[in-house]
Amino acid sequence: MRKLDPARIAVSEEIATWCAQFPASDRALAKSMVASLEFVSRDDYSGWLNGALQQIQQGKKLALYAVRKLDAGLWTPQGALSSRPGTSQGSEDFVYSLVANFCRRDPQQAFDHATIDELKLSKIHDIVLIDDSIGSGERVLNYLVAFLQNRTILSWWSFGWIRFHVVAYSRITSGEQRIITKLPGSDHYSRKYRKSTKVSFYSRRVFHSEWLESRWGKQYQHVLDFCDAEARLSAFVVRGVGNVMANLVFFHSVPDNIPGIFWSDAPGFQPLFGNRALPSWVLDLLDTSAVIGGFNQAAEGSQLDSEIKKLLALVKRGVRSPASIARRFDCDQRYAKGLLTISVEAGLITPTHRLLPAGRDALLRSEAAIAEFDYTMYIPQSWCAP
Repeated sequence: MRKLDPARIAVSEEIATWCAQFPASDRALAKSMVASLEFVSRDDYSGWLNGALQQIQQGKKLALYAVRKLDAGLWTPQGALSSRPGTSQGSEDFVYSLVANFCRRDPQQAFDHATIDELKLSKIHDIVLIDDSIGSGERVLNYLVAFLQNRTILSWWSFGWIRFHVVAYSRITSGEQRIITKLPGSDHYSRKYRKSTKVSFYSRRVFHSEWLESRWGKQYQHVLDFCDAEARLSAFVVRGVGNVMANLVFFHSVPDNIPGIFWSDAPGFQPLFGNRALPSWVLDLLDTSAVIGGFNQAAEGSQLDSEIKKLLALVKRGVRSPASIARRFDCDQRYAKGLLTISVEAGLITPTHRLLPAGRDALLRSEAAIAEFDYTMYIPQSWCAP
């Protein structure tokens, strides 16, 4: 993932034009919001998706489906999938191609948009639904409900013969809960197959609506006030659909769960990412912009190295439980547990998640070698109103 640093933002005519529509007193804050956005390339997304699918597979047969918006039912009376529209489906087109590539590598274990007959004949019990991000959960929920409208599928679901794995690079916890709540079936403790046990979620980033500092910095309340004050946008989109306030943007699509000031086409308003597409000038800026963290990760090590350093800093401050670490990393608990396991095996922390001398030394070396700049609180003088 990459970010636009203040130096690149300051020289961008497109960003300056976009900021000009806001009051002079708010333009510096608008630019700082741009600096808080994180951009996910196609390679980053596809690499993560392949890893997530391999983690789910573990010798099991999988049926993979790219989630898309449905105007009609999903299944035909014959049990085949309804035809996809001939026009572009946006981000779903990219996900669809990744699904096809994964299934071609192992056609005996991974099935590309399998029909009901294929599910039955191949005895597939694990259904994988793939999206790039989950905000309110509406699209995934509608797809799941349409999937279960077939009586055969619904009976398999009721008897616990199939389970769903929902894979999205990012999701918000409220969207996840909404999906589980609205699904057919009961979650009562007396049920043999509670519906919540038949749905699993896998994400690289997990957003919590109440934990905004990790995304927008310590000034997050000013960011909220700025978004809410934009009268040209509807309340439905000012904080992003579902009030997610996400900060993740994909090269292949711009999610609607980031603040509406970036993408809304409301009358009289000029979005930064029109038509929810990433303009070429952003890609040009990212080619020369700093990598997340304010230093060159290629020179200092991999993304995992930087995450281990952040983990050690959290452990030093007393943040030790997987749930607390996951919240601060905006990730799944299973990912946080993986980082803790790696750190324990490397001799950096104890099994009870306390710093060992090697971990303390590594943290001191990284703090001395990396002069990380806190861009969330930095406002260049050139951005300020005269």
